[in-house]
Amino acid sequence: MKLPLKGSKLALGIVVGLSLATGAARAQIGSGWTSMSIGGFIDYEVDGAHHQHSISSFSLSSMYYTKGTSSETFGLKTSHSNRVEHDTDSHYQSGRRQFQGNLQIFSGISSQSCVQIFNAPASGPILMIKGYGSDNGTLKKQGGSVVIATSCFGTTKRVNLVHDLNANTMAVYINGTKKWSGSGGAGGSFNLKYGLYGSFNSATKTIWSSVRMWH
Repeated sequence: MKLPLKGSKLALGIVVGLSLATGAARAQIGSGWTSMSIGGFIDYEVDGAHHQHSISSFSLSSMYYTKGTSSETFGLKTSHSNRVEHDTDSHYQSGRRQFQGNLQIFSGISSQSCVQIFNAPASGPILMIKGYGSDNGTLKKQGGSVVIATSCFGTTKRVNLVHDLNANTMAVYINGTKKWSGSGGAGGSFNLKYGLYGSFNSATKTIWSSVRMWH
């Protein structure tokens, strides 16, 4: 039978517990970041037409969005919908931004975006991470088709995107390890979306949890 911790052992246990909790809360990459609120709306498509919905749960015959306490589930049911994303609607042209979230992908995903940084002047994403069904669930950075994680089904991957326009750099981290870095696209105008977007192949979903952003 294990006895309760006493004295210094109890104090040590408390310190370790607080350290772990603090580490989990401060898992962002680097230092000097300021937390920012995440607003925006749900951007979804039905039969090729864009629509907006508040950040609250809803369901249609072709797609759904479920808002939990700390999680968001993005689901596609039929080919009538190919997009359900949380558009943060936070546009920036300078400074730096960091996105962090825990991502789960599920079978049925096939070349569909899980998160993207959109560049308005280019009318397309400067960075997109897509999910694939190969190798028991794969995440790739697009363009360039850079594999950043495999064996994703049944696991959760912590994703960090660091976009520094001051240094003109961008980087992708999985579980705290840098998987890709490149140019930041200085001169553009950017906005971040996360969820599920791409050509419909079969019913599938993504779950993002503990999403945070800093500047």
